[in-house]
Amino acid sequence: MNNVKPFNNQSGKNDDKADACYLKSEVAYRSKLQEISNAVYAAADIDGIQRELVSRFKSGTEINEIRPDELQLR
Repeated sequence: MNNVKPFNNQSGKNDDKADACYLKSEVAYRSKLQEISNAVYAAADIDGIQRELVSRFKSGTEINEIRPDELQLR
């Protein structure tokens, strides 16, 4: 499934600068995501990726984080 935003056609005009900027940001985002995915799959064990994992949860109005280095992994 392709989730790419359609080009800027609100006024019927092509806004090439905005489209190019959007596409550059999409490529940068997807490249970074692929880089992270590759690092996760290449890790031999959880210790190789634990600094990258974060769990976020909401408690009342606060958003808190749990990071593996704060836990004692058994």
